[in-house]
Amino acid sequence: MQRSKARTSPVKQNTKRRKILVIAAIALAAVLVATLGLFARDMFTVKKIDNTTAETTKTTRGTETSDKSKTAKPKETPAPTQTPQPKANPNSGYVVLDDWGVRFKPSVGNTFTFEKVPGLDAYDFRTQRQTDLGGDYAKRNKDGTYMCKFHRIIRYAAGTVDAARKPGIVGSINGYDYLHMTPQAACGTTTAEQQVEVAENLKVNAFLKTIEAKQ
Repeated sequence: MQRSKARTSPVKQNTKRRKILVIAAIALAAVLVATLGLFARDMFTVKKIDNTTAETTKTTRGTETSDKSKTAKPKETPAPTQTPQPKANPNSGYVVLDDWGVRFKPSVGNTFTFEKVPGLDAYDFRTQRQTDLGGDYAKRNKDGTYMCKFHRIIRYAAGTVDAARKPGIVGSINGYDYLHMTPQAACGTTTAEQQVEVAENLKVNAFLKTIEAKQ
């Protein structure tokens, strides 16, 4: 005679299912708690690292600022403004004929005078000592020139002086030739005056040979 298989009652099956569900729920809760714990730990670690980095950066910047303040160079005091000095006159110490654009260099201790010749592109020259002789040296013609013939410089366009007088050219400047005409006779009436005249004429000769362009 066969035995019939024992059947589990529905109550026992339900109890078993509940136990399985409770165990699964507990396991799931444990997993969630563990996950939340790890997440919280990571967040705390990241925040701590961020705070540490911020503090380090702040400290570094503070150190850099402190170092810069220590090593900063003092402001340089600007140099005082210098007043420009007036340029020296390059023609100082020369006798200058502005209309001709030329000049002459007088020797030390000698004073030379000059006058424009009326109606001519020319100048007459003498020393101050010759002028100071007075008498015939001071007399003038009707045109205003001195009766005593002194040294004369006549300006000609370059190349127009005739060959016979070319030896008298003392300079060729700015497209002109400057011809020196010398006195042909003494003007003084006494031996003393003539001696002075000869000595002064030598000075004028040397003076007129220094002609050059005005600077």
